[in-house]
Amino acid sequence: MSDVTIKQLAKVLGTPVDKLLAQLGEAGMKFSDPDQVISSTEKVKLLGFLRRTHGKQEEASAPSAAAPRQITLKRRTVSEITVVPGQRGASAKTVNVEVRQKRTYVKRSTVEEGQSVDPEREDALR
Repeated sequence: MSDVTIKQLAKVLGTPVDKLLAQLGEAGMKFSDPDQVISSTEKVKLLGFLRRTHGKQEEASAPSAAAPRQITLKRRTVSEITVVPGQRGASAKTVNVEVRQKRTYVKRSTVEEGQSVDPEREDALR
């Protein structure tokens, strides 16, 4: 039902017919005439090929690729302290103190890949 000609598909996509024919050829499909009919499965195959060549991962491998290698936590705490001056009769002042902490946690698997630990050091760590 969703079978269309290559010429119609190129018009819908807004690309030249010659470029679409070249991309279909690179994807391993044999098309020579712009009036040939392209099926929906061939369109999906072309889409998968274009995603791979342009750097987008397949959906099946996306969860492993989407997992971050490191996480950075930024914490901010605000507290008040009272400062008593050294002079007589002066009132105490309240000062706001802000503490910022930034911690970066790296996955162990990526750290272990980057480091090569000699066996003596590994025994000493145990």
